Amino acid sequence: MKANFLRIGADGKWSKDENYRYFMDPPLLDHVLARIEAVREALGPHGGIILENNAGTGVDSAIQLARAAEKYNILFFEEPIEPSNPDSMKQVADKVGIPLASGERMCTRWSFLPFLQNGSLRILQPDICNTGGITETKKIADLAQVYHATVAPHVCGGPFSHAAAVQLEAAIPNFVLHEHHVHLINEENSSYGLYNYAAKDGYLSIPDLPGIGQELSEYGQSQLEKITIK
Repeated sequence: MKANFLRIGADGKWSKDENYRYFMDPPLLDHVLARIEAVREALGPHGGIILENNAGTGVDSAIQLARAAEKYNILFFEEPIEPSNPDSMKQVADKVGIPLASGERMCTRWSFLPFLQNGSLRILQPDICNTGGITETKKIADLAQVYHATVAPHVCGGPFSHAAAVQLEAAIPNFVLHEHHVHLINEENSSYGLYNYAAKDGYLSIPDLPGIGQELSEYGQSQLEKITIK
């Protein structure tokens, strides 16, 4: 009989089998906790730690991991499970002491509503590129405020999605955190925009330029001109 365990090899990589979501093998759990502990020691007692999971666990293994990680004062647990079942998300929320966050795979305010109604998500992470734009994402943020939830928009694109997210965040009262993704640090990706907004001492300045505060650079324009539509 095949055990329903997440497993980790000598190279530090998780195995990928069809049963990996059920329970975490103790060596893997120890490995993950050792990494969290190292981050906590580096940041000190007050630095915020986000446990980014990308739906890598199921209900039972998410509970197992979150309970073990609670002692490290985690800011929130991002995508503990695949976010399609509000009842399953609530099962996790009811059993752990870490706020849960999710939303990058959801598309409309109606997708978020059940998670707010059952209280399972405390931090919503809508992505402007997935929700249809700034207007719908603003409505999601307003809906979250009704349920006393906060918003940390998911930003996993280039300079334009980054700029749009900054404008949205400046306009909502329940904004909590901006995601400065590694994709934006990539020079080729960031070169599509004329402006490069970088954080200073952990803060971003809000641009007061027209529109979202970003324009195509010469490089970005030249790359777009190479695209042909058949």
